Amino acid sequence: MTWNLAGIDVPKDLGVMFNSNTLDKLDMFAIGVQECGYFKISEWKTQIKFIISRYNYHQVAETDMCQMFLMVFVKDDLIPFIENVETGVKAMGFGNIIGNKGGMLISFKLLGYSFIFVNCHLAPKPYKVLERNKHVKTLLKSVKLEDRFSDFDMVADYIIWLGDLNYRLDYTFQQTLEEISNNNIKYLLEKDQLIKQKKLNHIFYDFKEPEINFFPTYRRTKGAEEYCNKADQSPSWCDRILVKTDRDIDFLHYDSIKNMRHR
Repeated sequence: MTWNLAGIDVPKDLGVMFNSNTLDKLDMFAIGVQECGYFKISEWKTQIKFIISRYNYHQVAETDMCQMFLMVFVKDDLIPFIENVETGVKAMGFGNIIGNKGGMLISFKLLGYSFIFVNCHLAPKPYKVLERNKHVKTLLKSVKLEDRFSDFDMVADYIIWLGDLNYRLDYTFQQTLEEISNNNIKYLLEKDQLIKQKKLNHIFYDFKEPEINFFPTYRRTKGAEEYCNKADQSPSWCDRILVKTDRDIDFLHYDSIKNMRHR
């Protein structure tokens, strides 16, 4: 799960995010959060741990940086098979020292298979495609692991990359609204910057993403179905989850939770 909180407090109905029979069938759960108020991170993490523990999950690791955090959990009976846990962060905000932009990772082995979970918040603004690409490449090559800086060649059996990647649609606000009203998701995806950059082999070319069958998550008005216009920025799929693995993988579900808005 990836969630840009836009600075909100922990909602009283946070449990609806996790109250699903599906959780009883999952071995592993990860959540990456962006734009969490710095002084709210502790409360958010405490509430998530409390809720997820009801489903017999145990935390593998957590890491945070400025306005972001990443948490990974596995079912209790898998804990004895977890080993080589490491965490890392890479700030990419102003001067590459502010952590409101950048990324973090949690890596470990489970039953001999290596996993890396990445949570990121990349450069904003529709025109900063190349800067977003640069951020991705930097995260793939170098992070701060534990208390040491190191080149980190991101290789694992499974890499799960999630976050507010901030790639936009190369379309106007009004044009996008028209296509949304016509339920023309496939056409809008042809305008998606991330998909374009993947096809050009600039970034994420060896990552897979489930098919998108939901409307854009960015620029939706809080508590409503409408989108709000800001400098003609198009509604976009900023929040994404991608997976890299050489093994066969089936994506069972990929969706947005409409009553929990991106913005």
